[in-house]
Amino acid sequence: GVKICEANSKSFSSIRVFGTIGYIIGTFLGGIFIKNLSYEVTFLIGGLLYLLTSALLLGFKFIDFKESEEKTKEKVKYRLLFSNKCFVYYFLFGILLISINNSSDSLYGLFTASIGVDDDIFGYFSSATVAIEAILLFLTSFAKKKRFFLLLTIGLTAEIVKLIFFSVPDMNEYFYLFSQLLRGITFGSYLASNVALIMDVLGEKYFSSGLFILT
Repeated sequence: GVKICEANSKSFSSIRVFGTIGYIIGTFLGGIFIKNLSYEVTFLIGGLLYLLTSALLLGFKFIDFKESEEKTKEKVKYRLLFSNKCFVYYFLFGILLISINNSSDSLYGLFTASIGVDDDIFGYFSSATVAIEAILLFLTSFAKKKRFFLLLTIGLTAEIVKLIFFSVPDMNEYFYLFSQLLRGITFGSYLASNVALIMDVLGEKYFSSGLFILT
């Protein structure tokens, strides 16, 4: 994806935003389907869409990067990655941020079910959360100078504030639903920065290995 962006003079955010738009549509319709049909039918629809996507993928023509791969196919020594202090710091930051974000996402679904939030309302707010993520990706795709540190700081701050709000007991359900919207800022900031930052810190030769380890 990064190489395709570079070949077309586009930022990674300008491509990733379309994946986020897919999440907006999926979560919006998912809540409606679950409420009016069933979980089984919703999973079946999702599976069929995956098959359709796979079929479409077979028809794509990708850019040939053989020449670039020849230059970078030398075996990477992973210890060299961890001799880069910037990568080590970002590695630890990324693990903590995404671990906390994903864990809170899992608990969020259980929590909203426990306080009686309907599936369709859950779907609407989930779509709104991802819409904020999409807007952030869209805006950063136009930025000439990428301020990765600022973006990640904003994302981390949003995550901290969200968790503080969720620690307040016995609030109206919409207080928690609106608090979850901050998740869009957190993940949007991360997506807008992550790939480009790793490329910037490690360079093309070590990029794939660094991204793989962090993932």
